[in-house]
Amino acid sequence: MVKAGPQEKIISIIGNQYFTLIADLINKWIARPPVPRDRITAPYYECGYAVLVIILLIASVESYVARDRFFSRKQPKDNHVAVPEFMKEIYRYGAYKRLVELFVVRDVIIHNHVWAQEYALIKTGGRRVHLRESNKLEWKQAA
Repeated sequence: MVKAGPQEKIISIIGNQYFTLIADLINKWIARPPVPRDRITAPYYECGYAVLVIILLIASVESYVARDRFFSRKQPKDNHVAVPEFMKEIYRYGAYKRLVELFVVRDVIIHNHVWAQEYALIKTGGRRVHLRESNKLEWKQAA
């Protein structure tokens, strides 16, 4: 009878598998001919590729942080905080506000927030943002 050696253990994450996919998406994105845009919306493919790249990059960050949490002895297992808070508390991460903003963008995309904007059709074709007295672009979350 052959005795088995000591068992090995691998702690894997899926986030490191996204980088090739992200590069492929970016290559396809930049290979497309540029499409004129107006001030109201981004071109169809440009918007789709951008959203996919953002989602995959954020998922990758979350995956690496999950792996770090697994090995970290600095945070109790029962005190699970969001990624930006974890990075701030454990590593005193200097770009905390940017990381929070990144996750807000993720939430807007993932939770499919619906936004409405007023615009006017131009007689010569296209659309123009309806400028208010403040001369600022105003987006409102649809009710």
